[in-house]
Amino acid sequence: MSDKYVDIKVTIWQRMHFKEVTDMQEVIKVLKSNGPQYIDDDQLGFSVMETLHETEDIMTTEENNDLPTVEVYDGNELIWDNTQKQ
Repeated sequence: MSDKYVDIKVTIWQRMHFKEVTDMQEVIKVLKSNGPQYIDDDQLGFSVMETLHETEDIMTTEENNDLPTVEVYDGNELIWDNTQKQ
């Protein structure tokens, strides 16, 4: 594989499935208090997660707190990113 590459930051949705008996109000409580990283819990009723590839979208620098979302590398050297005007 070549050591010349471009990294592109994207957003993408993931869908988390829960068992039929899951109390989704409990899931909401966990989301509000702890965030989404804590809802993949078997005791909460989590079943499986899928990545919705069709929702992939390239991020803008504005969406990324003015940090790069495209970076060009030549070997291990970053030679350009999309926060640079030239």
